[in-house]
Amino acid sequence: AEEFTDLPESIIHWNKVMEIDPTDAIAQNSLEFLLRGEERWEDLAALYKTMISVKTDEAEKREIRGKLGEILNMLGLTDDALQQYEDILATEPKNLEALQALQPLYLERAMFDKFEEVAKAALPLVEIEEAQTIRCHLARVIGLEMERQEEGIQFGKDYLIL
Repeated sequence: AEEFTDLPESIIHWNKVMEIDPTDAIAQNSLEFLLRGEERWEDLAALYKTMISVKTDEAEKREIRGKLGEILNMLGLTDDALQQYEDILATEPKNLEALQALQPLYLERAMFDKFEEVAKAALPLVEIEEAQTIRCHLARVIGLEMERQEEGIQFGKDYLIL
């Protein structure tokens, strides 16, 4: 096999392989590594979208959607990132990575019902320190933003007890 030491040339090579066979795992992994190393985030997002479209295993798709969501969020494409994480939860409702990633995205959009849903779903899956942080956020959101003061106070008390 020919070795490429010029990274842009290697990327061109692996893109050609992907054009011929988008299911080629070696090409997918090589491109992912090279694009990440070169910080070519838009190209990496496009690669992840292609990988999602050709994968048949739901667990693999979820993993790639998580990576894609992270890249899209970093690029400021938060609506698209949010969709990726919601798609993960559609097939795995207790996916901690997606539950955690959605919390700030929902808060930024004042989607408090959705925030409450994912925050409560994450509580039994996290360590006690993170549970305290989530309870604190829930107390504020439920009590102040959603105007359910008694329930917000209870989350505040639970936060103090932990």
